[in-house]
Amino acid sequence: MIINNQASFGGALAVLHGARMLVENCLIMGNTAISYGGVAYGRDRARIDFVNCTIYGNRAEEGGGAIAASFGFSPLFKNSILWNNGAGQIYCVPSGNGWPSIYALYSDIEGGRDAVDLNGGNDLVERWDEILNADPRFVDPDEDDFHLRANSPCIDAGDPDSPRDPDGTRADMGAYPFHQRDIDVPTEVIVFPPTLYGQSSMRSLEVSNIGWTPLEIDSIYLEIVATIEIDSIPRLPFNLGPGESFTLDFTFHPLPVEALWNVVNIESDDPDEPIVRVGLRGEVIESVEGDSPLAPTLSLSAFPNPFNSAMTIEFDVPVSMAGKIMDMRVVDLAGRIMENLTPTSRLEAGRHLLNWDANRIPAGFYLIQLEIGGHALQRKVVLLK
Repeated sequence: MIINNQASFGGALAVLHGARMLVENCLIMGNTAISYGGVAYGRDRARIDFVNCTIYGNRAEEGGGAIAASFGFSPLFKNSILWNNGAGQIYCVPSGNGWPSIYALYSDIEGGRDAVDLNGGNDLVERWDEILNADPRFVDPDEDDFHLRANSPCIDAGDPDSPRDPDGTRADMGAYPFHQRDIDVPTEVIVFPPTLYGQSSMRSLEVSNIGWTPLEIDSIYLEIVATIEIDSIPRLPFNLGPGESFTLDFTFHPLPVEALWNVVNIESDDPDEPIVRVGLRGEVIESVEGDSPLAPTLSLSAFPNPFNSAMTIEFDVPVSMAGKIMDMRVVDLAGRIMENLTPTSRLEAGRHLLNWDANRIPAGFYLIQLEIGGHALQRKVVLLK
């Protein structure tokens, strides 16, 4: 970014004496010149190329809110947006030594040809190819968000011979290409209902393409091959059209342990989210008492794991242990107590959640230990920082 600079000539840049400069994929905003050229001033056979730039809200007191060009200077604008830089965004400064030459290709320039103040010169615009004079429809320029809205005329309007945008489509105008492939996946943890050992339960996940162009789904896989399986995966890779979606069905086959974590990874060619990770959590129970709700045994789980600073610890207190004194602590692998998480009051039967902020201890392997009514459980967790 080139922002909030000030100078007498060329608020941010001065290109002189045959120099060459390339400014590419850049937001240029809020620069001010006391005389000429809010962004740049050039002369003496110098050249500056602006490629895929957004030039917005720059000012000059005497002329050229964006550029002031004197003798022999050759500014070029390609795949760029010049907007809200005041009248005469491109100002030609008269000189006895000659005139500048202006080049503009596949850009959106507010005011069109009237944005160029020739200042008495003739035939100074050498190229003016495929130039728009249309509101670029930024997301929120008042909050400095110069990404393009989905209905921007600058999308797919750049030079067709330019390198393609990250999403594989024709180059856009401006510094921020609009990503037309957009995967949409709920990222909340998928929780299976408590499931009896020997039985199974199911959950589903919908994957959608909310973009404008086909989205390629490259890979779908679970990080751990155990207890949770994906029932059916389409033949990979495959294209998901705009507005289309598909469903992944998961089945939980519990093992005789209290809880299990897994993560499903969905890889696509979405340039913003090439990998989406969704957690899955299942819990096994041992029995059901008559017609009563599922009756938990003493259990302890923690998620996410590994984690970064914050973790949720979940534990079930059975009726037989309700009201008894409980101790919970975090120890390192040498047995040193790192943090005491014991509740301040005795707990009722049922499920309890405890949020643990681990900012006070370093990264490493730790054990969460729970003791109540002569019973003890522990879970190994990994803290990443």
